[in-house]
Amino acid sequence: MLSAASAREWRSRVGMVVPVWFSPTMAPETMRDFVTATLQDVEVLAAPRHVVLVVDGCPRAEAPTQTAAAALAARSGEEPVVLQRDENEGKGGAVCHGLERLLAHSDVTRLCVRDCDNDHSIWDLPRLVELADHISAAEGTERLFVVGGRSSVHHPLGNARGEHETVLNRVTRDAVAFALAREGRAPETKYLGLVPAPTLYPEGVPDLQSGYKLYTRETAPLVIESLRRAHREDPDAGCLRWGAEFMAAVELYLAGAIAGQAPRTTYDQQPQTIFDESDMVGTFGVQIAWLLRRLAVPLQPATAWLDGAVAASWWRTSPRGADELLRLRRTVLQAVYGDPQAAPEPSFPPRL
Repeated sequence: MLSAASAREWRSRVGMVVPVWFSPTMAPETMRDFVTATLQDVEVLAAPRHVVLVVDGCPRAEAPTQTAAAALAARSGEEPVVLQRDENEGKGGAVCHGLERLLAHSDVTRLCVRDCDNDHSIWDLPRLVELADHISAAEGTERLFVVGGRSSVHHPLGNARGEHETVLNRVTRDAVAFALAREGRAPETKYLGLVPAPTLYPEGVPDLQSGYKLYTRETAPLVIESLRRAHREDPDAGCLRWGAEFMAAVELYLAGAIAGQAPRTTYDQQPQTIFDESDMVGTFGVQIAWLLRRLAVPLQPATAWLDGAVAASWWRTSPRGADELLRLRRTVLQAVYGDPQAAPEPSFPPRL
């Protein structure tokens, strides 16, 4: 439990961005309940004036969000900020607007991002902030970010999506290490082993797709610029929709940021999801393809990393899993390197 003095100090330096978007078919009362639950107890750890709710081109969510914000103001005596955006830019766009608001209108030093459906417990936030403070003190830098790591991705996401995320994160680990090694650098990994999940990412791979993240005043502008730049360079790629977690983390690694991972509460299933499970090969393929292009990875190492990630996936032992993972591999290699025959499909050993 935080002391009164500690709570005041936390409230003065912690800011929060909550992107808000709900399905058009969701009842307004359900939207209100989700946002209200997300804001429950938030005033203990962050001053409401440092909480920015960004309604991302979702007119039906505006009134429910204002109602939840009014409830926070009534009990705390201070209003949060509600930004209503006419255009739906995707989570990445909403995160950029929220971070920009905090950077311009506050002096907070820890800027967290939480989802609007109460999937991210407010009481996990102290772990993220404390780890950021520790890294800053130990390494002498504010160029850092902290991921709220799940102990399992399969419980909230299901087996198929969980395994696609695992493949993406494994390839990302290898590609980032490869890119940094060309410059005589290596990613710092000693702050990634704090999530007690021995079967999830045993090689110390961060849970990059987790939506619960913490940035600093030094790294938040890098997140904004990386997402804005990617959108300018290819407006049709939809990077503001899928890049808020993965793309921003890759760019922070390239900029020399240190990643930390603190444990967060993980629920069975998700309160709501806008993820389209009908085309997971396309959804994850576009991200891996962007990664390989961004880092100028040659065909041979890219193929080796994909084969290793697919081989390590227990999901490939099911007919559906084997088919989707191999289609993901083909989709990525053809999108990036063009010739589908350049890398013959692998033969995997049986499970021992």
